[in-house]
Amino acid sequence: MEHLARSPQRRTKTEYYQFQPSSRLKRSNVMQKKEFESKNQTDSFDFAHQFSEGMQPTNLNEKELLQGLNERFAGFTEKVRLLETQNKILESEIEQLRQKKAASLSQVYDPEIKDLRKLVHEITLQKRKIEVEHRHLQQDLYILREKCEAEARHRSDAESSIMTLKKDINDAYLSKLQLDKKVQSLVEEIVFLKKNHQEEVSEMMAQLREAQVSTVEMKDFGKADITAALRDIRKQLEGHASSNVQQTEECFRARVAKLTEAAEMNREALQATKQEIHEQRRQLQYKSIELETVKGTKEALESQLNALEERHDAEISHYQDTIGRLEHELKRTKCEISGHLREYQDLLNVKMALDVEIASYRKLLEGEETRLSSISGTHISLPYVYRQSPIYTLPCFAKHRGTTTKTEPQYKFVEEIITETTREVEMTEIEETESEEISGGGESTGTERESGEEEEKVQATIGAEVAAEEEDIPTVEEEQEKTAETADMERPSKDTEEVEDRKPIEGERHF
Repeated sequence: MEHLARSPQRRTKTEYYQFQPSSRLKRSNVMQKKEFESKNQTDSFDFAHQFSEGMQPTNLNEKELLQGLNERFAGFTEKVRLLETQNKILESEIEQLRQKKAASLSQVYDPEIKDLRKLVHEITLQKRKIEVEHRHLQQDLYILREKCEAEARHRSDAESSIMTLKKDINDAYLSKLQLDKKVQSLVEEIVFLKKNHQEEVSEMMAQLREAQVSTVEMKDFGKADITAALRDIRKQLEGHASSNVQQTEECFRARVAKLTEAAEMNREALQATKQEIHEQRRQLQYKSIELETVKGTKEALESQLNALEERHDAEISHYQDTIGRLEHELKRTKCEISGHLREYQDLLNVKMALDVEIASYRKLLEGEETRLSSISGTHISLPYVYRQSPIYTLPCFAKHRGTTTKTEPQYKFVEEIITETTREVEMTEIEETESEEISGGGESTGTERESGEEEEKVQATIGAEVAAEEEDIPTVEEEQEKTAETADMERPSKDTEEVEDRKPIEGERHF
Protein backbone atom coordinates (compact mmCIF):
# COMPACT_ATOMS: atom_id res chain seq x y z
CA MET A 1 0.00 0.00 0.00
CA GLU A 2 2.86 2.37 0.75
CA HIS A 3 4.24 1.53 -2.67
CA LEU A 4 0.92 2.50 -4.25
CA ALA A 5 0.65 5.69 -2.17
CA ARG A 6 4.26 6.71 -2.99
CA SER A 7 4.26 5.65 -6.63
CA PRO A 8 5.40 8.29 -9.17
CA GLN A 9 2.22 7.83 -11.17
CA ARG A 10 0.17 8.71 -8.10
CA ARG A 11 2.44 11.64 -7.34
CA THR A 12 2.12 13.04 -10.84
CA LYS A 13 -1.65 12.60 -10.71
CA THR A 14 -1.97 14.40 -7.40
CA GLU A 15 0.31 17.18 -8.67
CA TYR A 16 -1.78 17.35 -11.84
CA TYR A 17 -4.92 18.09 -9.81
CA GLN A 18 -3.31 20.90 -7.87
CA PHE A 19 -4.44 24.06 -9.64
CA GLN A 20 -1.32 26.12 -10.42
CA PRO A 21 -1.81 29.27 -12.48
CA SER A 22 0.74 30.22 -15.08
CA SER A 23 3.69 32.48 -14.29
CA ARG A 24 2.43 35.11 -16.73
CA LEU A 25 -0.89 35.22 -14.93
CA LYS A 26 0.85 35.50 -11.55
CA ARG A 27 3.05 38.37 -12.75
CA SER A 28 0.11 40.15 -14.30
CA ASN A 29 -1.93 39.70 -11.10
CA VAL A 30 0.86 41.10 -8.97
CA MET A 31 1.46 44.05 -11.30
CA GLN A 32 -2.25 44.77 -11.61
CA LYS A 33 -2.75 44.65 -7.82
CA LYS A 34 0.20 46.96 -7.19
CA GLU A 35 -0.89 49.43 -9.84
CA PHE A 36 -4.48 49.34 -8.68
CA GLU A 37 -3.53 49.82 -5.00
CA SER A 38 -1.10 52.64 -5.77
CA LYS A 39 -3.17 54.46 -8.33
CA ASN A 40 -6.63 53.89 -6.99
CA GLN A 41 -5.98 56.30 -4.13
CA THR A 42 -4.21 58.99 -6.18
CA ASP A 43 -6.47 58.87 -9.25
CA SER A 44 -9.47 60.29 -7.43
CA PHE A 45 -7.50 63.25 -6.07
CA ASP A 46 -5.79 63.94 -9.41
CA PHE A 47 -9.07 63.77 -11.23
CA ALA A 48 -10.73 66.07 -8.68
CA HIS A 49 -7.88 68.54 -9.01
CA GLN A 50 -7.97 68.48 -12.78
CA PHE A 51 -11.75 68.66 -12.81
CA SER A 52 -11.68 71.71 -10.50
CA GLU A 53 -9.14 73.32 -12.80
CA GLY A 54 -11.40 72.35 -15.73
CA MET A 55 -14.12 74.57 -14.26
CA GLN A 56 -12.06 77.61 -15.24
CA PRO A 57 -13.39 79.38 -18.33
CA THR A 58 -10.18 79.11 -20.34
CA ASN A 59 -10.20 76.74 -23.32
CA LEU A 60 -6.50 76.00 -22.88
CA ASN A 61 -7.03 74.35 -19.49
CA GLU A 62 -9.97 72.41 -20.85
CA LYS A 63 -7.84 71.05 -23.70
CA GLU A 64 -5.07 70.06 -21.28
CA LEU A 65 -7.63 68.46 -19.01
CA LEU A 66 -9.13 66.53 -21.91
CA GLN A 67 -5.69 65.46 -23.06
CA GLY A 68 -4.83 64.18 -19.58
CA LEU A 69 -8.16 62.45 -19.34
CA ASN A 70 -7.60 60.85 -22.74
CA GLU A 71 -4.18 59.60 -21.64
CA ARG A 72 -5.57 58.21 -18.42
CA PHE A 73 -8.47 56.73 -20.34
CA ALA A 74 -6.01 55.01 -22.71
CA GLY A 75 -4.17 53.60 -19.67
CA PHE A 76 -7.43 52.32 -18.26
CA THR A 77 -8.30 50.72 -21.59
CA GLU A 78 -4.94 48.95 -21.59
CA LYS A 79 -5.62 47.73 -18.06
CA VAL A 80 -9.06 46.54 -19.12
CA ARG A 81 -7.58 44.67 -22.09
CA LEU A 82 -5.02 43.07 -19.79
CA LEU A 83 -7.79 42.08 -17.40
CA GLU A 84 -9.83 40.68 -20.28
CA THR A 85 -6.90 38.54 -21.42
CA GLN A 86 -6.38 37.36 -17.85
CA ASN A 87 -10.08 36.65 -17.60
CA LYS A 88 -9.99 34.57 -20.78
CA ILE A 89 -6.94 32.65 -19.53
CA LEU A 90 -8.64 31.96 -16.21
CA GLU A 91 -11.85 30.91 -17.94
CA SER A 92 -9.96 28.51 -20.20
CA GLU A 93 -8.07 27.03 -17.22
CA ILE A 94 -11.27 26.68 -15.18
CA GLU A 95 -13.04 25.06 -18.13
CA GLN A 96 -10.17 22.60 -18.56
CA LEU A 97 -10.26 21.78 -14.86
CA ARG A 98 -14.03 21.29 -14.95
CA GLN A 99 -13.77 18.99 -17.93
CA LYS A 100 -10.92 16.93 -16.50
CA LYS A 101 -11.81 16.90 -12.81
CA ALA A 102 -14.63 14.33 -12.75
CA ALA A 103 -12.92 11.81 -15.04
CA SER A 104 -9.47 12.34 -13.53
CA LEU A 105 -10.60 11.83 -9.94
CA SER A 106 -12.16 8.52 -10.87
CA GLN A 107 -9.06 7.55 -12.87
CA VAL A 108 -6.76 8.38 -9.93
CA TYR A 109 -8.66 6.84 -7.04
CA ASP A 110 -10.54 3.94 -8.70
CA PRO A 111 -7.49 1.63 -9.22
CA GLU A 112 -6.25 2.23 -5.67
CA ILE A 113 -9.72 1.61 -4.26
CA LYS A 114 -10.01 -1.56 -6.35
CA ASP A 115 -6.60 -2.77 -5.10
CA LEU A 116 -7.59 -2.04 -1.52
CA ARG A 117 -10.89 -3.87 -1.97
CA LYS A 118 -9.08 -6.86 -3.49
CA LEU A 119 -6.68 -6.93 -0.55
CA VAL A 120 -9.53 -6.70 1.94
CA HIS A 121 -11.37 -9.48 0.09
CA GLU A 122 -8.27 -11.71 0.12
CA ILE A 123 -7.68 -11.02 3.79
CA THR A 124 -11.31 -11.85 4.60
CA LEU A 125 -11.00 -15.11 2.65
CA GLN A 126 -7.81 -15.99 4.52
CA LYS A 127 -9.48 -15.13 7.79
CA ARG A 128 -12.45 -17.34 6.95
CA LYS A 129 -10.14 -20.23 6.00
CA ILE A 130 -8.24 -19.82 9.24
CA GLU A 131 -11.50 -19.71 11.18
CA VAL A 132 -12.66 -22.92 9.46
CA GLU A 133 -9.34 -24.61 10.25
CA HIS A 134 -9.58 -23.35 13.80
CA ARG A 135 -13.07 -24.81 14.10
CA HIS A 136 -11.88 -28.16 12.70
CA LEU A 137 -9.00 -28.18 15.14
CA GLN A 138 -11.35 -27.36 17.98
CA GLN A 139 -13.58 -30.25 16.92
CA ASP A 140 -10.57 -32.59 16.73
CA LEU A 141 -9.41 -31.36 20.09
CA TYR A 142 -12.88 -31.95 21.52
CA ILE A 143 -12.92 -35.50 20.09
CA LEU A 144 -9.44 -36.19 21.47
CA ARG A 145 -10.48 -34.82 24.84
CA GLU A 146 -13.48 -37.15 24.84
CA LYS A 147 -11.22 -40.06 23.91
CA CYS A 148 -8.75 -39.08 26.59
CA GLU A 149 -11.56 -38.85 29.15
CA ALA A 150 -12.87 -42.26 28.03
CA GLU A 151 -9.40 -43.76 28.33
CA ALA A 152 -9.03 -42.16 31.73
CA ARG A 153 -12.34 -43.73 32.76
CA HIS A 154 -11.16 -47.11 31.42
CA ARG A 155 -7.93 -46.66 33.29
CA SER A 156 -9.77 -45.86 36.50
CA ASP A 157 -12.01 -48.90 35.95
CA ALA A 158 -8.96 -51.09 35.31
CA GLU A 159 -7.27 -49.72 38.40
CA SER A 160 -10.38 -50.40 40.45
CA SER A 161 -10.58 -53.94 39.03
CA ILE A 162 -6.88 -54.38 39.76
CA MET A 163 -7.48 -53.27 43.33
CA THR A 164 -10.35 -55.74 43.68
CA LEU A 165 -8.19 -58.49 42.18
CA LYS A 166 -5.40 -57.59 44.56
CA LYS A 167 -7.86 -57.86 47.41
CA ASP A 168 -9.00 -61.24 46.09
CA ILE A 169 -5.38 -62.36 45.78
CA ASN A 170 -4.69 -61.26 49.32
CA ASP A 171 -7.82 -63.04 50.51
CA ALA A 172 -6.79 -66.18 48.58
CA TYR A 173 -3.31 -65.96 50.02
CA LEU A 174 -4.73 -65.60 53.51
CA SER A 175 -7.08 -68.51 52.93
CA LYS A 176 -4.12 -70.51 51.60
CA LEU A 177 -2.15 -69.70 54.72
CA GLN A 178 -5.08 -70.72 56.85
CA LEU A 179 -5.44 -73.96 54.91
CA ASP A 180 -1.70 -74.58 55.22
CA LYS A 181 -2.02 -74.07 58.94
CA LYS A 182 -4.97 -76.42 59.03
CA VAL A 183 -3.05 -79.02 57.00
CA GLN A 184 -0.08 -78.66 59.29
CA SER A 185 -2.34 -79.00 62.32
CA LEU A 186 -4.00 -82.04 60.77
CA VAL A 187 -0.61 -83.59 60.02
CA GLU A 188 0.47 -82.89 63.55
CA GLU A 189 -2.82 -84.36 64.76
CA ILE A 190 -2.26 -87.46 62.60
CA VAL A 191 1.27 -87.80 63.95
CA PHE A 192 -0.05 -87.30 67.46
CA LEU A 193 -2.78 -89.90 66.89
CA LYS A 194 -0.27 -92.35 65.44
CA LYS A 195 1.97 -91.75 68.38
CA ASN A 196 -0.92 -92.22 70.81
CA HIS A 197 -1.99 -95.33 68.97
CA GLN A 198 1.51 -96.74 69.13
CA GLU A 199 1.68 -95.87 72.81
CA GLU A 200 -1.68 -97.49 73.42
CA VAL A 201 -0.59 -100.54 71.42
CA SER A 202 2.65 -100.70 73.36
CA GLU A 203 0.72 -100.31 76.62
CA MET A 204 -1.69 -102.99 75.53
CA MET A 205 1.20 -105.19 74.56
CA ALA A 206 2.82 -104.52 77.92
CA GLN A 207 -0.43 -105.30 79.66
CA LEU A 208 -0.73 -108.42 77.59
CA ARG A 209 2.77 -109.37 78.49
CA GLU A 210 2.09 -108.75 82.15
CA ALA A 211 -1.09 -110.71 81.81
CA GLN A 212 0.86 -113.50 80.16
CA VAL A 213 3.44 -113.39 82.97
CA SER A 214 0.76 -113.35 85.62
CA THR A 215 -1.16 -116.04 83.95
CA VAL A 216 1.67 -118.39 83.09
CA GLU A 217 0.08 -120.88 85.25
CA MET A 218 -3.08 -120.58 83.40
CA LYS A 219 -1.58 -121.38 80.00
CA ASP A 220 -4.01 -123.82 79.01
CA PHE A 221 -7.03 -121.97 80.33
CA GLY A 222 -8.56 -119.77 77.76
CA LYS A 223 -5.53 -119.46 75.58
CA ALA A 224 -7.44 -119.55 72.35
CA ASP A 225 -10.01 -116.96 73.53
CA ILE A 226 -7.45 -114.29 74.55
CA THR A 227 -5.55 -114.44 71.34
CA ALA A 228 -8.76 -114.21 69.40
CA ALA A 229 -9.86 -111.22 71.46
CA LEU A 230 -6.51 -109.52 70.98
CA ARG A 231 -6.69 -110.10 67.30
CA ASP A 232 -10.14 -108.64 67.17
CA ILE A 233 -9.06 -105.63 69.19
CA ARG A 234 -6.01 -105.17 66.98
CA LYS A 235 -8.10 -105.42 63.84
CA GLN A 236 -10.60 -102.91 65.20
CA LEU A 237 -7.87 -100.47 66.18
CA GLU A 238 -6.09 -100.82 62.83
CA GLY A 239 -9.42 -100.37 60.99
CA HIS A 240 -10.19 -97.25 63.03
CA ALA A 241 -6.68 -95.87 62.48
CA SER A 242 -6.72 -96.60 58.74
CA SER A 243 -10.20 -95.10 58.35
CA ASN A 244 -9.14 -91.98 60.24
CA VAL A 245 -5.98 -91.68 58.17
CA GLN A 246 -7.91 -92.11 54.93
CA GLN A 247 -10.52 -89.58 55.96
CA THR A 248 -7.90 -87.04 56.96
CA GLU A 249 -5.93 -87.65 53.75
CA GLU A 250 -9.06 -87.30 51.63
CA CYS A 251 -10.07 -84.10 53.38
CA PHE A 252 -6.56 -82.75 53.08
CA ARG A 253 -6.35 -83.72 49.39
CA ALA A 254 -9.75 -82.18 48.65
CA ARG A 255 -8.81 -78.95 50.39
CA VAL A 256 -5.42 -78.86 48.68
CA ALA A 257 -7.10 -79.44 45.29
CA LYS A 258 -9.58 -76.65 45.96
CA LEU A 259 -6.80 -74.32 47.05
CA THR A 260 -4.68 -75.19 44.02
CA GLU A 261 -7.64 -74.64 41.71
CA ALA A 262 -8.37 -71.28 43.35
CA ALA A 263 -4.68 -70.36 43.16
CA GLU A 264 -4.58 -71.30 39.47
CA MET A 265 -7.70 -69.28 38.77
CA ASN A 266 -6.35 -66.31 40.69
CA ARG A 267 -3.01 -66.68 38.91
CA GLU A 268 -4.68 -66.68 35.50
CA ALA A 269 -6.82 -63.70 36.47
CA LEU A 270 -3.74 -61.94 37.80
CA GLN A 271 -1.85 -62.57 34.57
CA ALA A 272 -4.85 -61.35 32.55
CA THR A 273 -5.12 -58.24 34.69
CA LYS A 274 -1.37 -57.69 34.39
CA GLN A 275 -1.60 -57.98 30.63
CA GLU A 276 -4.60 -55.66 30.58
CA ILE A 277 -2.76 -53.18 32.79
CA HIS A 278 0.25 -53.35 30.51
CA GLU A 279 -1.97 -52.80 27.47
CA GLN A 280 -3.76 -49.93 29.17
CA ARG A 281 -0.42 -48.37 30.11
CA ARG A 282 0.79 -48.70 26.54
CA GLN A 283 -2.42 -47.13 25.21
CA LEU A 284 -2.20 -44.41 27.83
CA GLN A 285 1.35 -43.59 26.78
CA TYR A 286 0.28 -43.55 23.13
CA LYS A 287 -2.68 -41.31 23.91
CA SER A 288 -0.55 -39.01 26.06
CA ILE A 289 1.99 -38.70 23.21
CA GLU A 290 -0.85 -38.03 20.78
CA LEU A 291 -2.32 -35.48 23.18
CA GLU A 292 1.05 -33.74 23.48
CA THR A 293 1.34 -33.58 19.68
CA VAL A 294 -2.20 -32.21 19.43
CA LYS A 295 -1.40 -29.64 22.11
CA GLY A 296 1.72 -28.64 20.19
CA THR A 297 -0.24 -28.30 16.94
CA LYS A 298 -2.94 -26.35 18.78
CA GLU A 299 -0.38 -23.96 20.28
CA ALA A 300 1.28 -23.53 16.88
CA LEU A 301 -2.06 -22.86 15.21
CA GLU A 302 -3.06 -20.45 17.97
CA SER A 303 0.24 -18.60 17.56
CA GLN A 304 -0.29 -18.51 13.79
CA LEU A 305 -3.86 -17.29 14.31
CA ASN A 306 -2.67 -14.56 16.69
CA ALA A 307 0.03 -13.54 14.22
CA LEU A 308 -2.49 -13.45 11.39
CA GLU A 309 -4.92 -11.42 13.50
CA GLU A 310 -2.17 -8.97 14.45
CA ARG A 311 -1.09 -8.69 10.82
CA HIS A 312 -4.70 -8.29 9.75
CA ASP A 313 -5.24 -5.55 12.35
CA ALA A 314 -2.02 -3.85 11.28
CA GLU A 315 -3.02 -3.99 7.62
CA ILE A 316 -6.50 -2.67 8.42
CA SER A 317 -5.01 0.21 10.43
CA HIS A 318 -2.58 0.87 7.57
CA TYR A 319 -5.45 0.87 5.08
CA GLN A 320 -7.44 3.18 7.33
CA ASP A 321 -4.42 5.51 7.55
CA THR A 322 -4.07 5.49 3.76
CA ILE A 323 -7.80 6.17 3.36
CA GLY A 324 -7.54 9.04 5.85
CA ARG A 325 -4.50 10.38 4.04
CA LEU A 326 -6.33 10.18 0.71
CA GLU A 327 -9.33 11.94 2.24
CA HIS A 328 -7.00 14.60 3.63
CA GLU A 329 -5.43 15.05 0.20
CA LEU A 330 -8.91 15.28 -1.31
CA LYS A 331 -9.87 17.95 1.23
CA ARG A 332 -6.64 19.80 0.51
CA THR A 333 -7.31 19.73 -3.24
CA LYS A 334 -10.83 21.00 -2.57
CA CYS A 335 -9.43 23.82 -0.43
CA GLU A 336 -6.90 24.69 -3.14
CA ILE A 337 -9.63 24.72 -5.80
CA SER A 338 -11.81 26.92 -3.58
CA GLY A 339 -8.80 29.23 -2.99
CA HIS A 340 -8.21 29.54 -6.72
CA LEU A 341 -11.91 30.20 -7.21
CA ARG A 342 -11.73 32.93 -4.56
CA GLU A 343 -8.72 34.44 -6.33
CA TYR A 344 -10.64 34.33 -9.58
CA GLN A 345 -13.62 35.98 -7.87
CA ASP A 346 -11.32 38.66 -6.44
CA LEU A 347 -9.99 39.37 -9.92
CA LEU A 348 -13.54 39.55 -11.23
CA ASN A 349 -14.47 41.96 -8.45
CA VAL A 350 -11.45 44.13 -9.26
CA LYS A 351 -12.39 44.07 -12.93
CA MET A 352 -15.97 45.02 -12.12
CA ALA A 353 -14.77 47.90 -9.94
CA LEU A 354 -12.57 49.09 -12.81
CA ASP A 355 -15.54 48.77 -15.19
CA VAL A 356 -17.60 50.91 -12.83
CA GLU A 357 -14.87 53.53 -12.60
CA ILE A 358 -14.33 53.52 -16.37
CA ALA A 359 -18.08 53.86 -16.96
CA SER A 360 -18.24 56.83 -14.58
CA TYR A 361 -15.26 58.45 -16.31
CA ARG A 362 -16.87 57.78 -19.67
CA LYS A 363 -20.04 59.53 -18.48
CA LEU A 364 -18.02 62.51 -17.34
CA LEU A 365 -16.11 62.64 -20.63
CA GLU A 366 -19.28 62.41 -22.71
CA GLY A 367 -20.97 65.11 -20.61
CA GLU A 368 -17.92 67.37 -20.90
CA GLU A 369 -17.73 66.69 -24.62
CA THR A 370 -21.39 67.60 -25.15
CA ARG A 371 -20.95 70.71 -22.99
CA LEU A 372 -17.89 71.86 -24.92
CA SER A 373 -19.55 71.09 -28.26
CA SER A 374 -22.60 73.12 -27.23
CA ILE A 375 -20.41 76.04 -26.13
CA SER A 376 -17.96 76.17 -28.98
CA GLY A 377 -20.27 74.74 -31.64
CA THR A 378 -17.61 72.22 -32.59
CA HIS A 379 -17.35 68.52 -31.69
CA ILE A 380 -14.07 67.46 -30.11
CA SER A 381 -13.28 63.89 -31.10
CA LEU A 382 -11.48 61.70 -28.62
CA PRO A 383 -8.51 59.65 -29.76
CA TYR A 384 -10.06 56.42 -28.50
CA VAL A 385 -13.59 55.65 -27.51
CA TYR A 386 -13.77 52.79 -25.05
CA ARG A 387 -16.63 50.38 -25.22
CA GLN A 388 -17.40 48.79 -21.95
CA SER A 389 -16.77 45.07 -21.76
CA PRO A 390 -20.15 43.35 -21.45
CA ILE A 391 -18.79 40.46 -19.41
CA TYR A 392 -19.13 41.27 -15.73
CA THR A 393 -20.73 44.21 -13.99
CA LEU A 394 -21.97 44.94 -10.53
CA PRO A 395 -25.65 45.66 -9.91
CA CYS A 396 -24.79 48.89 -8.15
CA PHE A 397 -25.99 51.14 -10.98
CA ALA A 398 -29.61 50.34 -10.27
CA LYS A 399 -29.18 51.33 -6.64
CA HIS A 400 -27.66 54.79 -7.11
CA ARG A 401 -29.86 56.86 -9.33
CA GLY A 402 -30.30 60.56 -8.85
CA THR A 403 -30.32 63.89 -10.64
CA THR A 404 -27.50 66.35 -10.01
CA THR A 405 -27.21 69.92 -11.17
CA LYS A 406 -23.44 70.39 -11.20
CA THR A 407 -20.40 68.44 -12.30
CA GLU A 408 -18.72 68.49 -8.91
CA PRO A 409 -21.56 66.67 -7.13
CA GLN A 410 -21.50 64.20 -10.04
CA TYR A 411 -17.83 63.50 -9.31
CA LYS A 412 -18.66 62.95 -5.66
CA PHE A 413 -21.37 60.54 -6.79
CA VAL A 414 -18.76 58.52 -8.71
CA GLU A 415 -16.50 58.37 -5.65
CA GLU A 416 -19.42 57.15 -3.56
CA ILE A 417 -20.12 54.47 -6.17
CA ILE A 418 -16.50 53.28 -6.02
CA THR A 419 -16.45 53.17 -2.21
CA GLU A 420 -19.78 51.37 -2.09
CA THR A 421 -18.64 48.85 -4.68
CA THR A 422 -15.48 48.15 -2.68
CA ARG A 423 -17.58 47.72 0.47
CA GLU A 424 -19.94 45.37 -1.33
CA VAL A 425 -17.00 43.36 -2.67
CA GLU A 426 -15.56 43.07 0.85
CA MET A 427 -18.93 42.04 2.26
CA THR A 428 -19.38 39.41 -0.46
CA GLU A 429 -15.87 38.08 0.24
CA ILE A 430 -16.65 37.85 3.99
CA GLU A 431 -19.95 36.07 3.28
CA GLU A 432 -18.23 33.67 0.88
CA THR A 433 -15.51 32.86 3.41
CA GLU A 434 -18.11 32.25 6.14
CA SER A 435 -20.22 30.06 3.84
CA GLU A 436 -17.11 28.13 2.76
CA GLU A 437 -16.06 27.64 6.38
CA ILE A 438 -19.55 26.37 7.24
CA SER A 439 -19.59 24.11 4.20
CA GLY A 440 -16.03 22.98 4.99
CA GLY A 441 -17.04 22.17 8.59
CA GLY A 442 -20.08 20.28 7.34
CA GLU A 443 -17.95 18.41 4.86
CA SER A 444 -15.38 17.54 7.52
CA THR A 445 -18.05 16.22 9.89
CA GLY A 446 -19.68 14.42 6.98
CA THR A 447 -16.45 12.80 5.95
CA GLU A 448 -15.73 11.76 9.54
CA ARG A 449 -19.17 10.19 9.81
CA GLU A 450 -19.05 8.65 6.30
CA SER A 451 -15.42 7.46 6.41
CA GLY A 452 -16.52 3.84 5.90
CA GLU A 453 -18.59 4.62 2.71
CA GLU A 454 -17.43 4.07 -0.84
CA GLU A 455 -15.50 6.54 -2.97
CA GLU A 456 -18.43 6.96 -5.37
CA LYS A 457 -20.32 9.01 -2.76
CA VAL A 458 -17.26 11.23 -2.34
CA GLN A 459 -17.14 11.81 -6.07
CA ALA A 460 -20.88 12.57 -6.06
CA THR A 461 -20.39 15.18 -3.32
CA ILE A 462 -17.50 16.70 -5.28
CA GLY A 463 -19.66 16.92 -8.38
CA ALA A 464 -22.47 18.54 -6.35
CA GLU A 465 -20.06 21.10 -4.86
CA VAL A 466 -18.62 21.91 -8.27
CA ALA A 467 -22.14 22.29 -9.68
CA ALA A 468 -23.09 24.58 -6.78
CA GLU A 469 -19.97 26.70 -7.32
CA GLU A 470 -20.74 26.84 -11.04
CA GLU A 471 -24.27 27.99 -10.26
CA ASP A 472 -22.92 30.68 -7.90
CA ILE A 473 -20.62 32.13 -10.62
CA PRO A 474 -22.61 34.37 -13.00
CA THR A 475 -22.45 33.48 -16.68
CA VAL A 476 -21.40 35.83 -19.46
CA GLU A 477 -24.89 36.06 -20.94
CA GLU A 478 -26.43 37.04 -17.59
CA GLU A 479 -23.82 39.75 -17.08
CA GLN A 480 -24.37 41.04 -20.60
CA GLU A 481 -28.12 41.23 -19.99
CA LYS A 482 -27.52 43.08 -16.70
CA THR A 483 -25.17 45.58 -18.33
CA ALA A 484 -27.64 46.18 -21.17
CA GLU A 485 -30.50 46.78 -18.72
CA THR A 486 -28.46 49.15 -16.56
CA ALA A 487 -27.23 51.04 -19.65
CA ASP A 488 -30.81 51.43 -20.94
CA MET A 489 -32.03 52.60 -17.55
CA GLU A 490 -29.23 55.13 -17.14
CA ARG A 491 -29.42 56.73 -20.55
CA PRO A 492 -32.42 59.01 -19.82
CA SER A 493 -31.01 60.04 -16.45
CA LYS A 494 -27.66 60.77 -18.13
CA ASP A 495 -29.31 62.94 -20.78
CA THR A 496 -31.23 64.92 -18.17
CA GLU A 497 -28.07 65.41 -16.13
CA GLU A 498 -26.15 66.64 -19.17
CA VAL A 499 -28.92 69.12 -20.09
CA GLU A 500 -29.13 70.43 -16.54
CA ASP A 501 -25.35 70.73 -16.33
CA ARG A 502 -25.18 72.48 -19.66
CA LYS A 503 -27.72 75.22 -18.76
CA PRO A 504 -25.97 76.79 -15.74
CA ILE A 505 -22.59 76.71 -17.47
CA GLU A 506 -23.95 78.53 -20.53
CA GLY A 507 -25.61 81.08 -18.22
CA GLU A 508 -22.31 81.74 -16.50
CA ARG A 509 -20.48 82.18 -19.78
CA HIS A 510 -23.12 84.65 -21.12
CA PHE A 511 -22.90 86.50 -17.85
